[in-house]
Amino acid sequence: MKIIEVIEALIDTADSDQEVSHLASDFQKATWFLESYLDDLEYSLRGGVDNCNFVTSGTPSFNDEEEGEEYVRSLKRNCDNMRKLSAVLLKRGA
Repeated sequence: MKIIEVIEALIDTADSDQEVSHLASDFQKATWFLESYLDDLEYSLRGGVDNCNFVTSGTPSFNDEEEGEEYVRSLKRNCDNMRKLSAVLLKRGA
């Protein structure tokens, strides 16, 4: 299923344009939370993998710097996709 099909399904289940706007707002907030987590993770990784593993709780432990960097790259891709979803929802709900 394509992302646009998921968005259209979300919009189809909405009872009003106002509800679509609320969905868009929720996606924007979720993106902000994810980006804040990303900032915190990048900050803790600057102290090294051992530091990051020590100060985080829900984040998986990393065996080395490359593993941590790959996790950050994946998280950045997810943030980018969330921003794109938010933008599409905002356009569709307008």
